[in-house]
Amino acid sequence: MYVVKAVTQWMPRWVRDDFRDIKHRDLWERVNALLAQRTAPVKWTHVKGHAGDEGNEAADELAVKGALK
Repeated sequence: MYVVKAVTQWMPRWVRDDFRDIKHRDLWERVNALLAQRTAPVKWTHVKGHAGDEGNEAADELAVKGALK
């Protein structure tokens, strides 16, 4: 939910305030830049973790593998 709220609710304020006092500022600035390049709209949807959603479970497995490298 953090990411969904960040990009849909908080990002405009962060941009206005030049990302001051934001944790992981470099990452959020990159997300904002990538979103600004898109010509098609992005739909953000929260998916409850570890609830049996096949795509979410696969993403979690990949994240764990990446973290272990």
